[in-house]
Amino acid sequence: MSCGFFLLMELVPSKYQSWVGAALMIAEGSTQIIWVIYFVWISKNAFYFIWFVIGLNVMAAFATFYVMESPLYLFGMERYEECRQVLTAIAYYNGIIDYQPR
Repeated sequence: MSCGFFLLMELVPSKYQSWVGAALMIAEGSTQIIWVIYFVWISKNAFYFIWFVIGLNVMAAFATFYVMESPLYLFGMERYEECRQVLTAIAYYNGIIDYQPR
Protein backbone atom coordinates (compact mmCIF):
# COMPACT_ATOMS: atom_id res chain seq x y z
CA MET A 1 0.00 0.00 0.00
CA SER A 2 2.71 2.48 0.92
CA CYS A 3 4.74 1.87 -2.26
CA GLY A 4 1.67 2.41 -4.42
CA PHE A 5 0.76 5.50 -2.42
CA PHE A 6 4.21 7.06 -2.88
CA LEU A 7 4.28 6.22 -6.60
CA LEU A 8 0.88 7.82 -7.07
CA MET A 9 1.97 10.92 -5.15
CA GLU A 10 4.93 11.32 -7.53
CA LEU A 11 2.62 11.14 -10.53
CA VAL A 12 0.04 13.64 -9.24
CA PRO A 13 0.77 17.35 -9.79
CA SER A 14 1.99 19.08 -6.62
CA LYS A 15 -1.08 21.27 -6.20
CA TYR A 16 -3.37 18.20 -6.06
CA GLN A 17 -1.21 15.91 -3.90
CA SER A 18 -2.83 16.83 -0.59
CA TRP A 19 -6.34 16.29 -1.97
CA VAL A 20 -5.48 12.96 -3.60
CA GLY A 21 -3.64 11.78 -0.47
CA ALA A 22 -6.59 12.71 1.74
CA ALA A 23 -9.04 10.98 -0.62
CA LEU A 24 -6.97 7.78 -0.57
CA MET A 25 -6.79 7.77 3.21
CA ILE A 26 -10.54 8.34 3.48
CA ALA A 27 -11.18 5.55 0.96
CA GLU A 28 -8.94 3.15 2.87
CA GLY A 29 -10.67 3.92 6.17
CA SER A 30 -14.09 3.65 4.54
CA THR A 31 -13.43 0.09 3.44
CA GLN A 32 -13.36 -1.03 7.06
CA ILE A 33 -16.72 0.62 7.66
CA ILE A 34 -18.12 -1.10 4.57
CA TRP A 35 -16.85 -4.49 5.83
CA VAL A 36 -18.53 -3.97 9.19
CA ILE A 37 -21.83 -2.97 7.60
CA TYR A 38 -21.70 -5.96 5.26
CA PHE A 39 -20.85 -8.55 7.90
CA VAL A 40 -23.22 -7.20 10.58
CA TRP A 41 -26.35 -6.42 8.57
CA ILE A 42 -26.08 -8.06 5.13
CA SER A 43 -24.32 -11.42 5.28
CA LYS A 44 -21.75 -13.39 7.23
CA ASN A 45 -20.45 -14.96 4.02
CA ALA A 46 -17.03 -13.64 2.97
CA PHE A 47 -17.04 -15.59 -0.32
CA TYR A 48 -17.72 -12.55 -2.53
CA PHE A 49 -15.13 -10.40 -0.78
CA ILE A 50 -12.48 -13.09 -1.25
CA TRP A 51 -13.15 -13.42 -4.98
CA PHE A 52 -13.23 -9.65 -5.40
CA VAL A 53 -9.81 -9.33 -3.72
CA ILE A 54 -8.39 -12.19 -5.80
CA GLY A 55 -9.61 -10.41 -8.94
CA LEU A 56 -7.98 -7.15 -7.87
CA ASN A 57 -4.70 -8.95 -7.17
CA VAL A 58 -4.72 -10.62 -10.60
CA MET A 59 -5.33 -7.23 -12.27
CA ALA A 60 -2.50 -5.68 -10.21
CA ALA A 61 -0.15 -8.52 -11.17
CA PHE A 62 -0.80 -7.91 -14.88
CA ALA A 63 -0.52 -4.13 -14.43
CA THR A 64 3.03 -4.47 -13.07
CA PHE A 65 4.20 -5.33 -16.58
CA TYR A 66 2.94 -1.97 -17.90
CA VAL A 67 3.81 0.47 -15.10
CA MET A 68 6.97 2.44 -15.78
CA GLU A 69 9.51 3.34 -13.12
CA SER A 70 9.24 6.84 -11.74
CA PRO A 71 11.44 9.33 -13.63
CA LEU A 72 12.09 11.12 -10.34
CA TYR A 73 13.45 7.88 -8.85
CA LEU A 74 15.55 7.09 -11.93
CA PHE A 75 17.03 10.59 -11.96
CA GLY A 76 17.79 10.38 -8.24
CA MET A 77 19.57 7.04 -8.75
CA GLU A 78 21.58 8.62 -11.61
CA ARG A 79 20.10 6.25 -14.21
CA TYR A 80 19.81 9.03 -16.76
CA GLU A 81 19.35 6.99 -19.93
CA GLU A 82 16.44 5.04 -18.44
CA CYS A 83 15.01 8.33 -17.17
CA ARG A 84 15.12 9.75 -20.71
CA GLN A 85 13.34 6.67 -22.07
CA VAL A 86 10.59 6.90 -19.46
CA LEU A 87 10.13 10.64 -20.05
CA THR A 88 9.88 10.00 -23.80
CA ALA A 89 7.26 7.29 -23.20
CA ILE A 90 5.27 9.57 -20.88
CA ALA A 91 5.38 12.35 -23.48
CA TYR A 92 4.17 9.90 -26.15
CA TYR A 93 1.24 8.77 -23.96
CA ASN A 94 0.36 12.44 -23.42
CA GLY A 95 0.19 13.00 -27.18
CA ILE A 96 3.54 14.75 -27.66
CA ILE A 97 5.10 12.99 -30.64
CA ASP A 98 8.31 14.99 -31.23
CA TYR A 99 9.57 15.15 -27.62
CA GLN A 100 13.36 14.99 -27.29
CA PRO A 101 14.74 15.08 -23.73
CA ARG A 102 17.99 16.96 -23.27
